[in-house]
Amino acid sequence: MIRRGSSGTGPIWRWSPPLEEVACVREDLTDECEPHGSLLHLQLPGPSSFFTVQGVRPVRRGMWGKGVCVGTFCCAADGLPPREHGMACLGNVELDLSAMPTLEQAHAVIRHYGPTLFFHPKEVYLPSSVSWFFKNGAALYKRGGNTTGEEIDGEGSNLPGGGCNDGEYWIDVPSGERGRAVCRGNIDSAELYAHVKPAMGGTCTDVAMWVFCPFNGPARLKLGPISLPLAKTGRHVGDWEHFTFRVSNLTSELMGVYYSQHSGGHWVDASALEYIDGNRPVVYSSRNGHASYAYPGVYLQGSAALGVGIRNDAARSSLFVDSSARYRIVAADWRSIWARAPLPSRSGCSSCGSGVRRWCTSRGSGWSGWSGAYLPGSGAERRAC
Repeated sequence: MIRRGSSGTGPIWRWSPPLEEVACVREDLTDECEPHGSLLHLQLPGPSSFFTVQGVRPVRRGMWGKGVCVGTFCCAADGLPPREHGMACLGNVELDLSAMPTLEQAHAVIRHYGPTLFFHPKEVYLPSSVSWFFKNGAALYKRGGNTTGEEIDGEGSNLPGGGCNDGEYWIDVPSGERGRAVCRGNIDSAELYAHVKPAMGGTCTDVAMWVFCPFNGPARLKLGPISLPLAKTGRHVGDWEHFTFRVSNLTSELMGVYYSQHSGGHWVDASALEYIDGNRPVVYSSRNGHASYAYPGVYLQGSAALGVGIRNDAARSSLFVDSSARYRIVAADWRSIWARAPLPSRSGCSSCGSGVRRWCTSRGSGWSGWSGAYLPGSGAERRAC
């Protein structure tokens, strides 16, 4: 709302902007956008009457999306949706990635902004490096092969290449105490696996940081004031989790962090993050399930109003991994870096793309997660997902 003159009433008042501060953009230089988040929520006089201000973001936001966020917003009253027509953001006609960082600059970004990942003080199933997992008991099994499996090289070099997800091969851990020791992980060997990629039409860089935990522990059910451990639900071997931080290619500023959680996740703006040692955001990993959260606390997958659901506890402890120091760039999705970046080893990562086998195992019931399921000490049935 713009009011002329020096007086007036309304939620927003300001002078009319000078013409040199107003620019018209051709329609072919814009992209479709949608409201996102809440910047302001005002209760107005009258029953069920309110005024909201929301941010705006491009509808297509993948690595190769051309929409660009420029800080615009939209307004709505009485719960009415913003106008479907007339909302737009800037969009690149061609995807120009010339502003993306070089490999050396990508390392500098991670060293400067790499978050610190804190695990719960009662966490039993800690992370490890993939190499540690391979060297300490993970074995390769083949349908119709021997029952003991084949030891896996620390770099995964003896994993069969190519093929498809046909169930011919799978990875498992030993039974007994040795298997339980592997499932507990080794935080001293843990490192973050970084996937550097363009965002917002090449105006930003996203750094997805993947952490590997040999085992995902059982879930805990909260029923009001009572918490009940679930013996099998949620247990599986090979738990991959991730969080992503975004940096502007124009100003080199941190813009926000995406916290990946079970069945979803959300972005947190840089102004609302918790930091450690200056510029590095904090990520809290939930107990047993390893979902990522911006703040410590108890988070429910269920009804927060009723206090019923799967419980996710997040807290700071002496168990942490500093991703600004312990990381490895395994993928960079644009040509200028990919030509010089070391290729990722065949480490059994399920996210390596189409045409690559997914390594995972399961025994009996208790499926959970895209990396397979594993119940130590249970029946002998094994499946490749």
